[in-house]
Amino acid sequence: MKMKANSLSFNRLLSGCATFALAFVLMSTTAPTPGGFTLKNVKAVTSGEEYSMPVWSPDGTRLLVSSAHGMKLHVVELGTRTVTQLSDVEGSGFNASWSPDGKNVYYRHKSDRLQVHPEIKRIRMSDRQVQNSSLNPNGLLSASKAQSDKDVVVSINIETLGIEAALKDGSKSWAVTTDGGQYYRPLLSPDQQTVVVHEGSEMYLFATDGSGLIRHLGTGLAGSWSPDGKHLMTFLDESQDGHTISGSELYMVNVEDGQLSDLTQTPDVYELWPAWSADGTKIAFEDARTGVIYVADIVEN
Repeated sequence: MKMKANSLSFNRLLSGCATFALAFVLMSTTAPTPGGFTLKNVKAVTSGEEYSMPVWSPDGTRLLVSSAHGMKLHVVELGTRTVTQLSDVEGSGFNASWSPDGKNVYYRHKSDRLQVHPEIKRIRMSDRQVQNSSLNPNGLLSASKAQSDKDVVVSINIETLGIEAALKDGSKSWAVTTDGGQYYRPLLSPDQQTVVVHEGSEMYLFATDGSGLIRHLGTGLAGSWSPDGKHLMTFLDESQDGHTISGSELYMVNVEDGQLSDLTQTPDVYELWPAWSADGTKIAFEDARTGVIYVADIVEN
């Protein structure tokens, strides 16, 4: 029997487990899903090493990626398909993020393995200078995108594992989840009105203002919101032995009604961590079987 392995893929990134041998291939176009989306022109953009967790730059010309071993931070220049290491700190590639203007990259930094709480460092991309940052390490994904003082930052309370929110200027803070659930990976919607959170292998949509649960979104792990905030791109991986990923596909969730549709049907490719480009025209994802990063055009049917 196959077991669902969303927590397995999450722990795989935390532990930097090995994936299998790398291949540089061109995948066939995914078959259309009625009423859904189709991937076209799916192409590999890395080779020779194993990478994970792609994150688009705001202008769509680069990807942040994590090495599969040690999760060190790299950047892929899509025009030339060159990969450059930005940080050799273990774990720095996990949930790294761009500033809204693309001029800076934020990442978690630990000086040594004994350091309990990470700091946030900022890399100025013009000269690769590393500087300190005061961003919340438990809410980096939204904190790195907050621009105005009244923008919302969502974070994990590391003691209770509840989800909290605050305005960027710190003038107001509140609880988003109050049900005692232990959540991880909060993803704030583009309009900041809702947040998808994860508990075990389940996804839930909460109102950011703290008014409560909106709906259960099913089983999976959300990788990215669509730029218009109408869909979530998720993945659902499997394991036959509970340790090694034996398959994974991408899915689309309609946030309004929770309807799920297939995005990929590729048994030889184990898609993880889908990321939607800011202009809504492309996605990037990892193949866990090979460690290759792919990009594709995404078209609504």
